[in-house]
Amino acid sequence: ILGVLSLLVSTIVSVGISFLPSKILRPVNLFIFSLGLCFYVQSILLNGQMISLTGDKTQYSAWLLIGNLAVWLLIFAVVFASWLILQKRKKSKQFFFAMRFIAIALFAMQTVGFISAYVKMDKNITLLKNNCFTDEGKFELSENQNTVYFVVDTCDGALMAEALTQYPDMFDGFNGFTYFPNMSTTHSRTYPSVPYLLSGQMCYFDKPYVEYVNSAFEDSTFITDMDNLDTDIRLFTESQYVGNSVMDRIDNHDYYDSSALSSMNVFGFIAQSMKVSANRCAPYVAKDLFSYTSSSVNSASMKSQLNLFDDVAFCAEVKSDGISVTDKYDKSFRFYHLFGTHPGASIGADGQYNPEVSQVEATRGCLYLIEQYIAQMKTEGVFENSTIIITADHGFSASSEDLSLPCATSCVMLVKPAGANSNEPIKTSLAPVCHEDLFATVIESLGGDYSKYGRTIWEIGENEDRERKYYHTALYSDTDGEVALREYVIKGDARNLENYHLTGKYWDVKYSERAVSKHRLNSD
Repeated sequence: ILGVLSLLVSTIVSVGISFLPSKILRPVNLFIFSLGLCFYVQSILLNGQMISLTGDKTQYSAWLLIGNLAVWLLIFAVVFASWLILQKRKKSKQFFFAMRFIAIALFAMQTVGFISAYVKMDKNITLLKNNCFTDEGKFELSENQNTVYFVVDTCDGALMAEALTQYPDMFDGFNGFTYFPNMSTTHSRTYPSVPYLLSGQMCYFDKPYVEYVNSAFEDSTFITDMDNLDTDIRLFTESQYVGNSVMDRIDNHDYYDSSALSSMNVFGFIAQSMKVSANRCAPYVAKDLFSYTSSSVNSASMKSQLNLFDDVAFCAEVKSDGISVTDKYDKSFRFYHLFGTHPGASIGADGQYNPEVSQVEATRGCLYLIEQYIAQMKTEGVFENSTIIITADHGFSASSEDLSLPCATSCVMLVKPAGANSNEPIKTSLAPVCHEDLFATVIESLGGDYSKYGRTIWEIGENEDRERKYYHTALYSDTDGEVALREYVIKGDARNLENYHLTGKYWDVKYSERAVSKHRLNSD
């Protein structure tokens, strides 16, 4: 599709400008050539300072913006000045010969790269992404027993504390819950946090993305144990976070044929591809005009896929469609991965769209969304017999230049066990809980034997002296494909940075989604 699109655009532009008078045609040709040359130089040589598109606002230095624009202006100036000088010397034929030679050379190099990329395409990644989770049963629960698990992306404990200060009524709809402010995460970013939350298997960035995800679920029994308890399992997150070995145990799992045009929204794919290309080729000062995310690309490009991470739409669906109850299965497990308080959030405190929302207000908005879901559960009479877990995949994930941890990074944690008194106000527990405790908590909530997973959150003592591990991705660089992973032990309250101590174990690797370099920088 991209090959055909490129030829089509080139043909339309070429035919269109061929009708221009010669006096205008040459400057237009020079402009197109200069622009194409700038695109190539930018994408090949000048993109070393690009940041990951995670929703954060880009903050490039003024010197970088000015220097980058200066290179563009210099290319245009050299091309037009060379043309004017050689034209005066009556050597314009030599100039245009050189221009055509450079253009053909760039075209040939990119064509070779295009073909090479197609031939060498990693089939494993293609197969992994051919799995998808549909929205079937998105708001359907069992009339008997449910475990509902909300992951509010990036919702740090400090955001929750600030939101409670600004919105003191935020917990009014959470009777029967226990609030755990001394909650620690395992990883510091969505990947590998979400695969960990569904498998319990650690990631040290020593395997390619797909290999880690698949092996994590092959080595885990978490999904299998839930399935063996006759649980209807539905995951509402990206399929790339879940390994192939458990896909047949997930009840909203489906396949799509990425090679079939019938599976694609072709015009949406073309629009997203052009945005990706424009972001890559644009100078730094204009890159924000063409920002995108993996979710926006996927949802715009493929038909019949779950539209993920739109919390405003999710909230509207809950309020308009409500929760339905069925007797088709005895137990259900629902895993909802929200966009949450991730930079770029757009859910306001009232659940409505607000593109300028702060992370604190987005925290209130996500709790409002979940409160609407809970209200529907109460209406349908399944609140009492359900366990509800509200947590985050990670808290603040910022890094410092020296790779040290810049701030404490607890995360939100509210839990209501089945049978809790819905008239009893929310409680607060300072028990030192962590992600590791959620596996036993989930299996116990479904009536299974959780002993191999350790203790549930209810078995962690309020004043227990407990050490918890935290793995901070101190560096995740798209520039060189580098990852610096640091292991910390938390001794005391997870909200206090002084309680985070380096263990001396760290992993600095050359890493990408497709391969791990044989060169390991440091490893313990």
